[in-house]
Amino acid sequence: AVDAVFSSEEYGAGFALYLSEAFSEYYHREIKVVNVCEDPERLLLPISGTEIRSDPHGNRQYLSGEVYRDFVDKVCFLGGESTGKSQLSRLAAQLFETEFVAEYGRALWDAQGGVLHEPDMLKIAQVQVQQEEQACLMANRYLFCDTSPLTTLFYSHEMFGEVDPALEDLAKRTYEYVFLCEPDFDFVQDGTRRDDAFRRLQHAWYLRELKLREIPFIRLYGTIDNRLRDIESVLCDAVFVDADT
Repeated sequence: AVDAVFSSEEYGAGFALYLSEAFSEYYHREIKVVNVCEDPERLLLPISGTEIRSDPHGNRQYLSGEVYRDFVDKVCFLGGESTGKSQLSRLAAQLFETEFVAEYGRALWDAQGGVLHEPDMLKIAQVQVQQEEQACLMANRYLFCDTSPLTTLFYSHEMFGEVDPALEDLAKRTYEYVFLCEPDFDFVQDGTRRDDAFRRLQHAWYLRELKLREIPFIRLYGTIDNRLRDIESVLCDAVFVDADT
């Protein structure tokens, strides 16, 4: 049960009465929810719930991070090795003045001297999700994600021939936008990657898996600049559509 209803609205008293009756019936004892009306003329906080809902991004200053995070669209980059995912997530975050989440698997690989074990796969996916959720608290409209648990699922299959059921569940994590980076520019070996043949194997796997899971995705072609322009076009169009609804 709750103790009080705080609002600047005339309906506060009726809402408090409704809750009092509902909680009293549920708990089989009398419960009184107090109505507290604050700043009905909105002199201290010149905003209403209706206004916030109509433009949560423009009124973000009135929302806590825990509430605003639900309005943040997660944008995921998938693709084979050396297809620009890390660079795109960083550049897109700069362009849209928001946050990005780097690939935790790479950080763990570096920390462990280039050695990963099967239990690490679940850890990678779990930490990746935790970092995304934490970054949503600071993001602005979009959060750009260098990877997803679906990528970790691929590596678990490829490296160990098995997948933890908990990782299978995490691989179902949804993103508002998924961009698939095409392997259509030169493969760059940074000392940690396999080769172009493996990159193309990854790409084919993503195509199959995304279609099998019925996940909508947008394919990115060409140079990094071309891809960034396409990302900007897709997301800016979405902003205009959202503003019209």
